[in-house]
Amino acid sequence: MTDSQKKDFKDNGLTWFPWIGNNYENGGIFNKKILILGESHYGTDKDAWFNENLTRLSIQEKIGEANGEEGKFYKKAFHTNIFNAFNEKPATNENKIDFWHSVAYFNYVQGSVGEKPRERPKKDDWDLSFPAAKKTLDFLKPEIIVVLGYTLWENIWRKFDFEIHEKTTFNKNHNIHRLKLEYRPLMFCIKHPSSGFSSDYFRPEILKYVNTKLN
Repeated sequence: MTDSQKKDFKDNGLTWFPWIGNNYENGGIFNKKILILGESHYGTDKDAWFNENLTRLSIQEKIGEANGEEGKFYKKAFHTNIFNAFNEKPATNENKIDFWHSVAYFNYVQGSVGEKPRERPKKDDWDLSFPAAKKTLDFLKPEIIVVLGYTLWENIWRKFDFEIHEKTTFNKNHNIHRLKLEYRPLMFCIKHPSSGFSSDYFRPEILKYVNTKLN
C-alpha cells in the first residue's frame, strides 16, 4: 500500500487500513474483484497490536507475512473459516496466500467496540461508520461484496440504494442485492465465520456467484 493510498484512506475516515491483496485489482484466482466486509475490531491503545495496520496485520500473520511478534495475536479459526467458505482446495499455506492476495477486506465499524472479544457495536457506530465505509467501497470498486454476519447485514443493507438481484433462502432469507452504485456490485451476507459456522454449507452459494458472469 502506497503512502498516497494511506493518506486517501485516512482522509476518507478509515481508522484501520484495509487489506488489499496483491492480485485484487486483476481479480486474482476468482477473476473478480471480491471484497469481504467484516464487522468490527476490539482493543485499546494499551495493546501493542492496536494500530492503523491492525486489519492488514491480522491477515499477514495468517499467511506468514507479519514481521516479528507484532500482529501475531490472532490465532482463532476466523480467517481459515473464510478461506474454506470460498475454496474447495485444502487450506495449505500456498492456497491461503493465493486466496488472501486475491481479495480485499476491511471492517465496517470505524472504532473499537471495547477492550475484549464479543463486545458489540453501539447503535451510533453503524451510522457514524457509513461514510468512511462507502468511500472505501468507492475506492475499491468491488464486483462482489460478501458481508460477514447477519447482525452486520441487518444494520447496513438499508443504507444503500439497491435492487433485488435474487431472492434466496440459504442465508435465512437475506436476499442477494445489486447496489445502485456506478460499479454495480452484488452484495450478500453469510453467517459470521466464528463458532458454529459451516464452510461446507455456505461454500456452494458463495461460489455460485463468484463463478457466475456478472452483467
